[in-house]
Amino acid sequence: MASSTSPQFTATVSRSTEDQATIARHLIAANELYKISNSTEYSLAERKQALAESGNLTREVLRHSPHDASALNLMARIDLDNSDRLSAETLLLRALEIDPENNNTRMNYAYLLIAQRKYGAAEREFLTILEHDKSSSQAFSGIALTKLRRKDYVGAFHHYRRLIELGHQSHSLKVYFLEAIEFLTTDHYDASLEALLLNAFAWENVDHTKLSSMAGSLLIEKYDLRNEQAILDLDALLVDEFLLRTVESCLLKTVELEALLVELRRSILTEVTMTQSLRDELQPFAIALGAYSARVDHVLMISESEENEVAYLKQQIHQSCRGQWTQDDIAGALIILSMYESLYSQSFSYSLLKYEKHEWPLGMQALVEASLYDLCNEHQMYFDLFGDSRVSMTNNEIDRATERWTSFPALAQSDIYTALCNELGEANVPARFETQKIKILLVGCGSGQRAAYLSQYFSNVEVYAIDDSRANIAYAHMKARQHGLTNLHFLYTDYESPIITDDRFDIIEFGEAINHVRDPDCVLREWKMLLESDGLIRLSLNSKRTQEVTGVIRQLVRDRGLSPTTDNIRHLRNAIAQEAGSGLWDALFADEQFYTGTGCKDLFFNTHNHYFDLKDVHRLLNETKFSFVGFADLSDRIKSECNPLAPYNLLAWHVMDQDKALFSDAYQMYCTPSVNP
Repeated sequence: MASSTSPQFTATVSRSTEDQATIARHLIAANELYKISNSTEYSLAERKQALAESGNLTREVLRHSPHDASALNLMARIDLDNSDRLSAETLLLRALEIDPENNNTRMNYAYLLIAQRKYGAAEREFLTILEHDKSSSQAFSGIALTKLRRKDYVGAFHHYRRLIELGHQSHSLKVYFLEAIEFLTTDHYDASLEALLLNAFAWENVDHTKLSSMAGSLLIEKYDLRNEQAILDLDALLVDEFLLRTVESCLLKTVELEALLVELRRSILTEVTMTQSLRDELQPFAIALGAYSARVDHVLMISESEENEVAYLKQQIHQSCRGQWTQDDIAGALIILSMYESLYSQSFSYSLLKYEKHEWPLGMQALVEASLYDLCNEHQMYFDLFGDSRVSMTNNEIDRATERWTSFPALAQSDIYTALCNELGEANVPARFETQKIKILLVGCGSGQRAAYLSQYFSNVEVYAIDDSRANIAYAHMKARQHGLTNLHFLYTDYESPIITDDRFDIIEFGEAINHVRDPDCVLREWKMLLESDGLIRLSLNSKRTQEVTGVIRQLVRDRGLSPTTDNIRHLRNAIAQEAGSGLWDALFADEQFYTGTGCKDLFFNTHNHYFDLKDVHRLLNETKFSFVGFADLSDRIKSECNPLAPYNLLAWHVMDQDKALFSDAYQMYCTPSVNP
């Protein structure tokens, strides 16, 4: 939003000087309170109180001066923060009538249009501002946001890049830049792009994993990794800060990059084995590789000779821990071991845990957090909830949350009624959603990130989330506690046995797990009983375009009775990687899940796997008595392809999808219970 301080003040001529001064002071105070309401330096309660007081003062100003454009502008922003977009629009249009040259008001109106998903209209308003003020970074940033929301990631990236290069460093700009770059790659090496990414790696309180695709593709071009004849210089790699930061923060999602890490790790182990020491130049990369291995569940390829060296190293550490030792005595050995196995899974982990994280050498604190303390905290929550023994977290079977996460975007709160109306149209959203607290149930919540996002982003919701993985639920509980989310509740249960409750939910959202139940039709019918009669369900159904990339592997797993242990997954990945040049597994290599242990567990070990086209979805909804009311998060491209005469006809959508491949990985849609004739 634009700045809330404007010097303009329109006073009634007949008003006394003292009254004019009082009203002016009220408007200044209201602006200051509004600044507090949008400042992260204050608590949520303090910000809410400041917003309420700002609103009271501004309404008092407008009572005396109803044509004051500055007060109208401020009141509109307050209403927008309170999710009253209709009132905000009325106030801003009135302010523009009074003062059409006020860029501050026009800026706020443009951002309101973005909130209403009128991206083209918003961009035109921003361009109008730039015609009068070519240096307006807010208008330029606004155009970037319209492109981002339309999924023009290239356009958004270039706009945000320009702002960053000009020195703009606001937190929201950084978050939006990362949102844009997450989906982009490069096909050539660019030193200025590397410098930009290094700058981004230094940002605090942001999700650096969103740099993974761009950083990974840049490294491939920098070292010509797709060229089998390329020669890599270990010494050059060890002084490459960009490579180091990428390994520290990202998930490297190509077989070429993984091969680079495996070779780098092997070289470090070989030198340490020969010299019996870890030289200073190797330490940063060894630590980064240890943290990376924890991130991917220790499923990087490993040779037999490496296994032997690691086994010997574990014996040495075990012996040291049985006597008198300090952290410095075994720090180097632990760093090397962590490149291959988690420290928490070792028989001597209790000895390591007698120290707090801050008592370890500063340079390896991030490593022991990832490889030791995070796992310990997850296990503690797991034990608190389910009472299982330590074996459940320390054996060789991969049993961690499917996706570990640290944060979610710091977005201004909205109300779910407005969001759904923008998505589906007002006619398809129950009017009561505008005034009631909405109860949302997520079936198949995974590690809880989306549930946390919903509870944080929407101001009028109570979120309940279930999953059939104890590891997921334990992790989700832990993260909700860390973020202080009180309107969020997690429960472990079987998808095919709905929870017993008298409650009814306004929205039931089925995550990706619906594709892996034995009978999706039956599951939908069972959970439908917990949905309000006018409620909505949201489905995420895998497209047939993603089908059977891993069918051969799943059959092998079933035939041999394999369990999802680290060793089994590592061997399966190694066998597949050996055929990288055949082209047979290209679709699998493009799947992010292939590069983590939990991802491979889902890919290779799910018993049931269902895939759909829109004709199948049409049948599913008919069988379960649901009516399609709209897709979620449609891009402008897909919207332009839709048939305006049959927007709710899935068979018409099916014809278009078959012809133009409108959807790729999954169909995400909203439905409502069918009305019985």
